[in-house]
Amino acid sequence: MFTNGYFDLLHVGHIALLNRSKALGDKLIVGLNSDASIRRNAGEKRPIVPEQQRAHILAAIEAVDYIVLYDEDTPVELLRALKPDVLAKGADYTLDRVVGREAVEAIWRQGRAGGPDAGILNRPDRRFDPEKPRGGPDWDETVLIRLPSKPDVTKVPHP
Repeated sequence: MFTNGYFDLLHVGHIALLNRSKALGDKLIVGLNSDASIRRNAGEKRPIVPEQQRAHILAAIEAVDYIVLYDEDTPVELLRALKPDVLAKGADYTLDRVVGREAVEAIWRQGRAGGPDAGILNRPDRRFDPEKPRGGPDWDETVLIRLPSKPDVTKVPHP
């Protein structure tokens, strides 16, 4: 199992995704965007939490077996090198938005769109109001999408 992301403001949706991902496989590898990667993707005000702290937080989660910090804008090269069978993503990702889908056998999607951090960074006070209802299915809803076939992928050497 493989999942990736910024994990900048860790929330219950992240924890649910990590725990369910681990439950579906033998080992869970988390690809973690570096600070530079996040800045290129999300702007100069991100990340809020530095990469080493994000890695330590993820390492404290029992479901996480390995963490790979990557500096590229997407995890495509990492996926090609690791060749995981399943890529786990949150419900806010549609199949066409899943980067690296061509390098895995299946994509597993969990959770609900609009989780606790949805829009939080765009609010001036940066506070999450747990009393405000969120749309979407329950946290436990899962979707496993089997892709037609896993392509032959050559191993990418790491410097």
